[in-house]
Amino acid sequence: MSISMKSTDSNVTLASSDLEEEEYDEDDEEEEAVTSGCRSCDKTRTVKRKPRDIRIHYGLIASGNQVIKDAAIRDKLKKDLGNHVLCIEMEAAGLMNNFPCMVIRGICDYADSHKNDAWQEHAAAVAAAFAKELLEYVQPSDVNGERPVKDIVGQILDATSRTEAKVTTAVSKLDRKEDLEILKWITTSEYGSQQSDSLRRRQAGTGEWLLNSKEFQEWCKGSSKTLFCPGIPGAGKTILTSVVINHIDEQFQYDTTVGVAYIYCNFQRKHGAEDMIQSLLRQLSQRQPSLPKAVKALYKRHSPKQTKPLLHEVSKTLKSVAAIYSKVFIIVDALDECQASNRCRQTLLSEIFSLQAATGANFFATSRHIPEIREQFNGTLSLEIRAHDEDSRYQGSGEEKKLAVLNQAYDDAMKRIRQQSTDFTQLAERIISWITYAKRSLTVRELQHALAVEVGKSELDPDNCSHIDLMIFVCNGLVTVDEESNIIRLVHYTTQEYFEQSGSRWFPDAQTDLAITCVTYLSFDAFKSGRCQTAKAFEEKLQLHALYDYAAQNWGYHAYAQPKRMKKYVARALLAKKQNPYVQDTNKRTPLFYAAGNGHAAVVRFLLTMKGTYLHAVDRYGQTILSYAAKRGSEAVVMLLIDMDGINLDTKSNSEQTPLSHAAEKGHEAVVKLLLASKCVDPNSQCLELQTPLSYAADAGHEGIVKLLLGTDGVNPDAKDRSGRTPLSLAASTAHKAVVNLLLAAEGVNLNSKCCSSYDNTSEGAGRTPFSWAVTHGSVEVEELLLAKHGVDLDCRDANGRTPLSYAAQYGPEAVVKLLLAKNKIDPDSSDDSGRTPLSYAAERGREGVVSLLLAKDVNPDSKDNEDKTPLSHAARTQSPAVVKLLLATERVNPNSQDTEGRTPLSWAAKGYNEATVMLLLATSSVDPDLRSKDGRTALSYAVCDYRAAVVVQLLLANSGIDPNSKDNKGRTPLSWAAEHGWTTEAMETLLAKDNIDQDSRDNDNRTPLSYAAERGREAIIKLLLASNLRVDADSKDDSGRTPLSYAAENGQREVVDLLLATGQRVNADSKDINGRSPLSYAAGNGKTAIVELLLATDSIDANSLDSNHRTPLSWAAGIGDVEMVNLLLTNPTVDSNSPDKDGQTPFWWAAKREYEIITEQWWHFDALKLWGKRNETSDKDDESPLWAAACNGHVEIVKLLLEKYCVEPDSKNKDDESPLLAASCNGHAEIVRLLVLEDGVDIDSKDTEGKSPLWFASRNGHAEIDTGVMCDAEWT
Repeated sequence: MSISMKSTDSNVTLASSDLEEEEYDEDDEEEEAVTSGCRSCDKTRTVKRKPRDIRIHYGLIASGNQVIKDAAIRDKLKKDLGNHVLCIEMEAAGLMNNFPCMVIRGICDYADSHKNDAWQEHAAAVAAAFAKELLEYVQPSDVNGERPVKDIVGQILDATSRTEAKVTTAVSKLDRKEDLEILKWITTSEYGSQQSDSLRRRQAGTGEWLLNSKEFQEWCKGSSKTLFCPGIPGAGKTILTSVVINHIDEQFQYDTTVGVAYIYCNFQRKHGAEDMIQSLLRQLSQRQPSLPKAVKALYKRHSPKQTKPLLHEVSKTLKSVAAIYSKVFIIVDALDECQASNRCRQTLLSEIFSLQAATGANFFATSRHIPEIREQFNGTLSLEIRAHDEDSRYQGSGEEKKLAVLNQAYDDAMKRIRQQSTDFTQLAERIISWITYAKRSLTVRELQHALAVEVGKSELDPDNCSHIDLMIFVCNGLVTVDEESNIIRLVHYTTQEYFEQSGSRWFPDAQTDLAITCVTYLSFDAFKSGRCQTAKAFEEKLQLHALYDYAAQNWGYHAYAQPKRMKKYVARALLAKKQNPYVQDTNKRTPLFYAAGNGHAAVVRFLLTMKGTYLHAVDRYGQTILSYAAKRGSEAVVMLLIDMDGINLDTKSNSEQTPLSHAAEKGHEAVVKLLLASKCVDPNSQCLELQTPLSYAADAGHEGIVKLLLGTDGVNPDAKDRSGRTPLSLAASTAHKAVVNLLLAAEGVNLNSKCCSSYDNTSEGAGRTPFSWAVTHGSVEVEELLLAKHGVDLDCRDANGRTPLSYAAQYGPEAVVKLLLAKNKIDPDSSDDSGRTPLSYAAERGREGVVSLLLAKDVNPDSKDNEDKTPLSHAARTQSPAVVKLLLATERVNPNSQDTEGRTPLSWAAKGYNEATVMLLLATSSVDPDLRSKDGRTALSYAVCDYRAAVVVQLLLANSGIDPNSKDNKGRTPLSWAAEHGWTTEAMETLLAKDNIDQDSRDNDNRTPLSYAAERGREAIIKLLLASNLRVDADSKDDSGRTPLSYAAENGQREVVDLLLATGQRVNADSKDINGRSPLSYAAGNGKTAIVELLLATDSIDANSLDSNHRTPLSWAAGIGDVEMVNLLLTNPTVDSNSPDKDGQTPFWWAAKREYEIITEQWWHFDALKLWGKRNETSDKDDESPLWAAACNGHVEIVKLLLEKYCVEPDSKNKDDESPLLAASCNGHAEIVRLLVLEDGVDIDSKDTEGKSPLWFASRNGHAEIDTGVMCDAEWT
């Protein structure tokens, strides 16, 4: 359709528009055409057309990413699109993919090889006129309804950044195969699926009240902060935990200096404290581009022995890894679901608090309202989680209604499953029941084996294994497979909850099925052979029999859940006469162990009647059947075993724990009572760590057991363990009030007993009394109990000179501090061996209330410790503005105090991006904002090193007393530091905006900000510097002659190299430093293949540039064994593959010497190197050939390669007449000697300039194999 229209531009006519024939191509005249407007075109090729009026056309406009300059392509596109294309443009489609927009373009030219500018003004005018008219019809309300462009741009930039981050992460992970193996070795426990499920439950806006709260903001911005969030069941604690994790992840997603690790406790998935600490280690480790050295060292230490690290080793490694980060967040949900009976919860908290003290980590935890948990968080930030009104709006009609809807949906899903065929229904129900009732998550293969088991059969029929696609299909969307872990699970945590609550209705015999399946599997003929002799054999058995591990560990659990009639069936099925009752697993445990441990007294009795059952067997941990039963709390079994003739009730395990000790530790009161009643056990028996049963019970807070033991004749209530801690000390530190009360009432308890250390008396905790431990980890109630006892030393010092008040000020509840300060015997201003006072510790921890209490006691607010740090310094360093405000308000502190490093409070606050503290200090009139540290650095110099410090930098630069160009002792300015460390550009932009800033400042080594930014790969900052009105020298050389390009090339900063090369003549791509090395030399010598490719593509690059030792880039690549790099350089026609250095050593010589067999073999494929058998071309200045170098260094494969493929002279000698045979003999390389003596032309008796032969050297150096074997054989040959 077209509409006629009068021409509106008298200057443009049809005569101005020349359309050439389709086949007329002007490529050869392109450059001239561009400048001349096709004046040089052949006018005879112009298409003749009649004059026409201007028309408006309606139709299809093609939009792509390529300029169409070929008439044939243009017409093909038109034909392919049904001859409906009116014109072609390049930008609209890209815009419309992301922006809700209408595109108006001015179109001119004919999309061929010709150029015509005559219509450009007309096209622009028409486009503008139509845009104006169109806008008159657009209502403002319609525009307001659309998203602002800035939001869309922001979203696109975020997506781009995320993609870039993911690509970077993916690339780094491609090289982490070994790392992933180590991570799996640390632990297989992961909480990612729980996080995803919980986050999906969250409605938009839920939890905003928490994220915006004062407490959360203080926690998030601070250091060493703990935020405890208790709440009633159903208050949404888990959802809010997922919100917090997601918030932290999003806030720091591009910051590799911030670590985040989290745990979801679940009473049904019983992970021990060790496993949870290992999970924290794994999470923090895997956030690094490569595994930390400490983790690799831990793996290397244990992997060869196939052992797992102890808790203290994992804890030490965790602290080492956490120290890598500038900030660490540890988040734990549902502490109340973490077991207390086996000290799991106490151990977990103790380890996290220890990590926090060592690294300044921030800790967030949720729990139900349980007093003993709440007491652990006395003195910390606290915010109750409740059904918040704001969340209620987002959550709609409430959880109850949602739960009812979900339950109905799952009911309907099960009804649909039961409408399938009988086979499909039975398969689906077994799958879901296994997933629901299994003790742990199952892999796909484990479940396939479980479903394939046939009762009564002695082996598994592989044809019975269901295909995973069928398994998912029959379950009607209720089951899914985690691709990374290959775990099969229910599709959502609410699905799991539904079946756990309603499972008995759908699967009444599930436990029976699981138990029978497990015992049938264990009865297979494949397991008749007994215990595997090696770990490798065991692994192979596990590979073949996927369900074996699960069945062996959990058959007892499922059997125990059965009616009494099932137990007899299980016992007989598992232990039929044909089975060996003494068969052992890798822990050397027999069936009797597991029956005893799971409380199956009937099975134990049955087993004891079988021939071959050995009652006194011990497992790999030295535990007997009785020990194992006592440890697991199997009262009926213990009762049975106590009456057995010849049984030792006081046997000790490898840790020297007795059955009584195990039972006391685990809290099995009935078992303890049975053992004590036997009168055959030592109630004071000590383990390797010298802990008694009473120590274990007191530490774990088992009140009933403590009472039993204290009532037993001869029990020592004050026994010390290896670290010198008594039962009272242990109970006081774990806030077990009832146990403390019992021990205080016992005779012979030393109230002031001091612990020691098994290593040295200055270790943490040495010299602490029960009272000292109580103030840190105890409760107000425990403190009051101890304070009420006459004779308690309230101000006793430990081995480090610290008093109870010192510990209470740092960690203890505020109420405890108040109690202590009320006592006259307490010195509120005591200094420990580090010179630190209680105020110093409280200020460092940001404990505003405690600081107020201490200041009210008129302590010295400006005391200095051994590092000359004041409380103000500590508070400023740890981001505690409230404490800083309190201290400044005393007007008795020096805001400019400098520590031993010369650092001021402002300096510490500036580095910690603590805006509030910086503002407080700058507002203090006496503060000198430009004071220098001993390194000559100012607060601004430290601030710019933190990517979060943009606001702090602005605050500092706004102060007239700040010199933005101040140089430190290394001559570096704040801009220099910002260029090196800046993760974002905000601070850099603020600095560059200063009129007097020196953009190209040079330090003592003559390095510029650009040089540092190039080395560290700060692409965005380099763009800023290069755009600074050419005031920055892009090719500046430092004192070592190196340019920014040289540093970027060495470190593989590809984007930076691109930017620098794009400056053109401003950068010399072939510049050399004082050692004669070029950027290409550094890139080749450091394995940076992508950089070498870029540089080789640059004009005038010298691919054979010689450094001061005459080594070429190829020589450096060969010397480090980079196969890809060598190939790249050898395929370049300009590269001299045989260039010798000053010592005459060629690239081939370097490869041969370093035993890079793959590289030396590459030379065989290049024609230029087929003459390398010539000695003069390959020997160095000492006449040492590649063969001589390889033989001397013991590189067998290189020697073989040179002799077989290169046919080198086998008897070539160096300047001292030493042959390759002599060199190999001298160094004891017998295999190389064997190869050489078999070569024709080798003189086995050749002598060097001193007349010494190969045999002489072999004899002198004690290489008997060569002396009496190889050489003698050669002589006879």
